[in-house]
Amino acid sequence: MSAFQDVEDYLSAVRITSKQAAAAQAVAQRSGELAASQARGFAAGTASRMDVLDTKLTEAQDRKTSPDYSGQALQDAVLLVKALGGGWQGQIAPIAPAEARQAVGGQMDSMK
Repeated sequence: MSAFQDVEDYLSAVRITSKQAAAAQAVAQRSGELAASQARGFAAGTASRMDVLDTKLTEAQDRKTSPDYSGQALQDAVLLVKALGGGWQGQIAPIAPAEARQAVGGQMDSMK
């Protein structure tokens, strides 16, 4: 009975953390757009240097947070596979970060 509960818990966790990861990525992108807008405003004389620095700090924080959510979504996906009785055999070859994000994005899209 606990095996079914584990699967249900991890299915829920994967769904929630996938949504959180997507939202965090969108926030990071919007922060980047706002920082660029503030920089243009500073160049035009309509924004202060403090506004520009503040938005750049927020952008950096948002970009740092986004991978944390993506990593948690991956961990939950692995725990789901484990709860389902799956596993890996042999060695997994390391992949570049861009390839990992692309692979995870496709897997997470198919889970929705």
